[in-house]
Amino acid sequence: MTLAPLLELLIFGILLGGIYGLSAIGLSLIFGIARVLNLAHGAFAVLAAAVSFVVIQATGLNLLFVAMLVVPLFFVAGYVYEILLIHRMLSFNRERRIEALILGTLGFGLVTESIVSIIIPRNFGVNYQFLPISFGEITVSTLRLLLLAVVAITTVILHFIVYKTWYGKALRATIDDAETAQLMGINFDRITSITFGLGTALSALGGILLLLVFNISPNMGFPITLKVLAIIILGGLGSILGSLAASIALGISETFAGFFLDTAWSNSISLVVLLVVVLIKSEGLLRR
Repeated sequence: MTLAPLLELLIFGILLGGIYGLSAIGLSLIFGIARVLNLAHGAFAVLAAAVSFVVIQATGLNLLFVAMLVVPLFFVAGYVYEILLIHRMLSFNRERRIEALILGTLGFGLVTESIVSIIIPRNFGVNYQFLPISFGEITVSTLRLLLLAVVAITTVILHFIVYKTWYGKALRATIDDAETAQLMGINFDRITSITFGLGTALSALGGILLLLVFNISPNMGFPITLKVLAIIILGGLGSILGSLAASIALGISETFAGFFLDTAWSNSISLVVLLVVVLIKSEGLLRR
């Protein structure tokens, strides 16, 4: 095999990892501030993809334009989700809180997947034809380069939000020490709700971009959640940089495993890598 196909696989793996990384960063931020592993996180991605698909089929609008409409909608959905469901569970005592969060978020995710399967009872995706770009022997899809640009721009915007805005300062202060942050006047409940909105919006964007990579199953939400959980555990719980590194590593691993071994391996590689890292380095690749 020549070098060109390997480089093409590498580019696709980085793209896939970047898309996973959007959802992973969202869940990492949520865990960092609220210590909640939201098991409905992947279901929001599938629901956003389904909503976008329905809108595209009904209106014929471009997917990226639809994404600019749907992602803010899911920010609001995540904000309301935290207020109506998560906030009430966080008020329980420690033992009841853990059980309630696991069962509540898992149940919400399963119900969401069921709703999606009723709306679209089949695999769905969006196919756009773009002329490829050639660099010598390497041929790269223009669409994949566009998606890489979207992921990169989103990452830059997210970095600006986290490190250059009042919300980002409050978020980082709360993640470092919630009690001290509240004593300094930071509204913990408000920051938590906004973070759930932001995390859900990132998951929604990741789900929408996956529409352009492969067909999505209505029941794909929980597998996505497992991959995202594997990423944030690999990268260190609460670490944004670690989540990015782990997501790209996972995307590349899945791509090469699917090509050289079998697609079944590409779907399970995240769990295999997770088990290995937990056994060898339980704190993750990068500690928070």
